[in-house]
Amino acid sequence: MTERLGRGSAPVTEAKELAAGAQEGGPQPETEDPSGEKEMSPEEKEGDRAGSFLVRQALSYMEAHFAEKLTLQEVADACYVSQWHLSKLLNRHTGKSFYDILHSLRIRAARKLLEDPSLRIGDVCERVGYADTAHFARVFKKMVGMSANEYRNSL
Repeated sequence: MTERLGRGSAPVTEAKELAAGAQEGGPQPETEDPSGEKEMSPEEKEGDRAGSFLVRQALSYMEAHFAEKLTLQEVADACYVSQWHLSKLLNRHTGKSFYDILHSLRIRAARKLLEDPSLRIGDVCERVGYADTAHFARVFKKMVGMSANEYRNSL
């Protein structure tokens, strides 16, 4: 069963107010600031805020569920957006793909668990959401620069 994250009434109300204000003033011409960059129109700013909200919602869901088998589709469903849209938002706002973020969360948790010498590396692998120990080993070495065993011995 997928936990769904609902939207609060405050952001929706704020979005309606901003949308109404933008309609009253009509289309806003794009202007440039002294740095030479174009300012965002109110519609673009609102879209950016909405995207940022969805990204925060998705990241929160991922942090709560990273140890489970987690897919982009499941996170997108929990945020009520398409997986394509969520993927684009994650890339735009974090500069990372869904799986890069998921691996980062899992490896951070694995590093903490490896501090406990009573846990076997296979147990750590399972606790952070990897079903395949070889895949965990590849991802850990790629992200940390050493194997999980070498990391544990360096503590």
